[in-house]
This record gives sequence, C-alpha cells and structure tokens, in this order.
Amino acid sequence: MDTTTSDAGSNKRHNRTSSSTSSYNILKGLSSLQTVPASRQAYIKNHLLASESFVKRLEQQPQLKGHRGCVNTIAWDETGEFLVSGSDDRKLNLYKPLDAQPLVYSIPSGHTQNIFSAKFLTGSSAQTIISCSADGITRLTSVPRFAATSRTGDWSPSPGFNCHTSMTYEVMADLVDGHIFYD
Repeated sequence: MDTTTSDAGSNKRHNRTSSSTSSYNILKGLSSLQTVPASRQAYIKNHLLASESFVKRLEQQPQLKGHRGCVNTIAWDETGEFLVSGSDDRKLNLYKPLDAQPLVYSIPSGHTQNIFSAKFLTGSSAQTIISCSADGITRLTSVPRFAATSRTGDWSPSPGFNCHTSMTYEVMADLVDGHIFYD
C-alpha cells in the first residue's frame, strides 16, 4: 500500500473536520508543520495550504505592537516560533506571536537611519540577527548579549560592517552556513 496516498487521504479527512472549527488558529497550524516529517511537508504546503477550506479558516491575528515608526521588514526564525521586525524607529523587535505577551525584546540596533531588512542567521535558534539600513551599515545583533546587558544598562550595539557607500536594502543569511550572510 502506498503510504503517501494513505497519508494524503487522512489529511483530507482531517482537513474537512478542521474546517468546521471556527476557532482554528492559523499560526498554531503553521507552527505545527515543524512536527511533520520532511517527506510530507512539500505535500502539505503545495496541496493543503492553498485549498479553499484552508483559506476559509484564515483569521486575523492580534496586532503586534512595539514599533514607533513604519515597519519595513519582518522575518520568521527557522522554527516559526520567533519573528523579528525592523522599523523606521531603528529598533529590532523580537516577538513570539503565539504568546499572550508577544513582544520579547525591543532592541536598539545602533543604526542611525531606517532599518530596511532584518533576518535571523541560519542555525542560530533566533539568537543572532543580521540587519541593514539606510545608513549603509550592516550589523549583527546577539539576542543573548542584549538580554544580559540590557538589565544592567550596559547594552551597546555591535560595531557595524561599513562596506557600502550608501543605503543597504537587503540582508540574507546563507542557508547552509550560519556564519555567512549577504548584504
């Protein structure tokens, strides 16, 4: 017996029963993809997430508050548990959107102008953020270092990588090596 077909049928049955539940939380549903074997993730993403019943279950989530300016970038960590955002207020906000109090930290980035892009480094378990801004500087931010030094008032952002002569619009973590990023 083809287990893929059997699993797909099982998912379709589950999908029909879930669609009748109006309190379905989309973020919890997407987070649960972490527990699905990699061999089945492509099927779920390609067939179920685009289905009409799935789309009908979408609901607006509470607004994530914390910035005092336009939010220009958001990115999930690899697990889908944490979200980082960067803003015109030059802060990096770290959220756990499924928690009752979603804002974990609001980190002064050290950028002197608007943050355009922020991402978690690959394999960092939401511990290291790379960001860039209109000041042309790219910065690495250690979340554990911020947590430890902000309590004592000793936080100072890391020195930036000043490799550009004007604005830097995008950063990207290398998908394989967590010590490499591109800007």
